[in-house]
Amino acid sequence: MLERHVWHIVHAKSFNISRAQECANILCGKHDFVAFKGAFRGNERGKIQNTVCNVQSITIEHDNGNKLESSLPSCNTYKVTVTGDRFLYKMVRFLVGTIVQYGTDDERSLEEINHLFNDDLTPNPRLCAPSNGLVLDHVDFGNKWIFNWTIAE
Repeated sequence: MLERHVWHIVHAKSFNISRAQECANILCGKHDFVAFKGAFRGNERGKIQNTVCNVQSITIEHDNGNKLESSLPSCNTYKVTVTGDRFLYKMVRFLVGTIVQYGTDDERSLEEINHLFNDDLTPNPRLCAPSNGLVLDHVDFGNKWIFNWTIAE
């Protein structure tokens, strides 16, 4: 019933929210997120892109609002919120995929996550979260945007 609104992870044994939050904390800050961007599309090919972004926070919380959990005790739902100054194409989906990979795989280390920022030439096994449930919640332009509206005659 929730297929269009959540990412159902079938292959995971379990999700360790504290490990996932450790990974999220590493991903926060001002970094070159070139390893977390999707491939160029259409007329973007060949253009130089600034890939330095500042991810201010990533929070992971157990979503108690999921009504399905009461009838299916093995079905846990989590909400990931990412706040930043700007995002690259598919960046949030790759961030969430990386967090889920780390939270479900005890073999992965934080050094592997840090390595993603250091070497964009080495192919990295990244997981791209599907767009199911991905929502742009808020855009804050700050106080410096002032509009002087005029009526066209």
